[in-house]
Amino acid sequence: MKTKLCGFRCSAEFNALIEQRATELGLSKSAYITQVLRREILSEGGDFRVVREPRGQHMARKSSRKK
Repeated sequence: MKTKLCGFRCSAEFNALIEQRATELGLSKSAYITQVLRREILSEGGDFRVVREPRGQHMARKSSRKK
């Protein structure tokens, strides 16, 4: 199976929670995120639910400085 690098942006605090949970399960962060997304996508109406959060709920704030 071919893989492709991907990424997303989140706050440092949320990233720490992801890393902590992955470690608890004995997984790399990448493997943990992949399993969570696979379950959500393939659940076909199972008990896994995705809800829209308010914008910026887990996003790092952008700097207001102009570059």
